[in-house]
Amino acid sequence: MSVDRGCASLGASDRLAATMSSLNKDREIVVESLIEERFTALAGEVKRRLESIKDKVSGDDSGLDNLWDEFSEQLAGQHSIFFGLQAQFVWDACEDVISDMGAFEVAILGTYSDGYLDWWTRNDVEPSMPMNSLESRQWVLDELHKRVVEEALKHREDILFHDQTEETFSRDQMLAAIKQRMQQLLMEDEANDWQATARWLDSLAIEKGVDLYVHYDSAWRWSSDFVDTMQHRVDFETLANGESVPDCLASFETAEELFYWILSPLHVPDR
Repeated sequence: MSVDRGCASLGASDRLAATMSSLNKDREIVVESLIEERFTALAGEVKRRLESIKDKVSGDDSGLDNLWDEFSEQLAGQHSIFFGLQAQFVWDACEDVISDMGAFEVAILGTYSDGYLDWWTRNDVEPSMPMNSLESRQWVLDELHKRVVEEALKHREDILFHDQTEETFSRDQMLAAIKQRMQQLLMEDEANDWQATARWLDSLAIEKGVDLYVHYDSAWRWSSDFVDTMQHRVDFETLANGESVPDCLASFETAEELFYWILSPLHVPDR
């Protein structure tokens, strides 16, 4: 009978462990969701603050309504002499938003940032290893800034893709849309290293006999150079094959997919 009670106790222990494991996973999902909501709310607050600044850095003749629109346009296009100042306004707004944040919230948000992942990887962190509060605050600032930049890029993409009809999509607008989409996909690459992805795509182009004349200053510069190079080899106006250009570009989920679409032999004119 004692053996039976032991087996029963072991079975109960296993069930309890399985229950706790499932509970912990559910808790992790809930916490990650709350963290994501908090970062989204913080990015939204930065956006609102920048939208409230009506004194445009680029001047009143820019045709834009506020500093947020200016930053979004500059981020997605060629940087003017004003971009450094606009970018500093964004950093300042991010710092202001988290300035009154308590140490506990900073620590929690910090552990769900790319900065914490890098720190954890470099230090082979033990569970008891303390975090530096100044590092944690910088991690949160960097993570918030990254999300603000992503939101700004999405803002410009929405304007480009949804405020124009297919009838008004000129060839220049199509090329601009392709550049924009390539830049976005590079920045969203799961490896979180757009330059490595761009170099890999560059090597694939060489394998196909295409020499790309590209710069690696920024994801936008690379994307722009790539499209400018390919427009002399590819009939871009037939790429969409009758499909709406915005819908076609939005269907690509990775920079590689867009790259192969552009380099598809079906679209390369005979020489």
